[in-house]
Amino acid sequence: SFRPGGPNQNHGEYPWDICLTDHTLCDVELLCSSTGENLGRPWLSILMDGYSRRILAFCLTFDPPSYRTLMLLIRACVKQHGRLPGCLVTDNGKEFMSGYFESLAASYGVIIKRRPPGKARFGSIVERMFGTINTQFFHTLAGNTQNTRNVRQLTKSMDPKGHAVFTLEELHTMMSTYADRK
Repeated sequence: SFRPGGPNQNHGEYPWDICLTDHTLCDVELLCSSTGENLGRPWLSILMDGYSRRILAFCLTFDPPSYRTLMLLIRACVKQHGRLPGCLVTDNGKEFMSGYFESLAASYGVIIKRRPPGKARFGSIVERMFGTINTQFFHTLAGNTQNTRNVRQLTKSMDPKGHAVFTLEELHTMMSTYADRK
């Protein structure tokens, strides 16, 4: 039952009880560290605690979400915290249905719960976290893609591809700092 000011059992009764994971395309253009060539936008995958709303682990990659991305995310979580969550809430993406991912979760006793398809509100806290990361972090960086939302008003001088200055490694370092203070 819901108590005003009390914990929401859907998000866990204590830290690490229920965690959520998802992916999004970052709102920033990046450069190659060796050639300076524009590589485009990376993908951000996060693992967050439902109870505390803390980012437990993240992964930045140019590869679209896959079981490999999930393995990197789980590895980052274990490396940083030495543990895995009790329950992991995912959407119905094919990467979350991977045999590798399900086997890893089963062998370490992690329960996988899937959000109902077409019910966005069930992933609201992870989707809200992506919105917060965009407004507080990515949209403050040079090369952000915020102004591409209205393509008709975009001029060549405003194109984020020409303003990109960061590499994937630099973005990872900055994102680590951001995630640690959240």
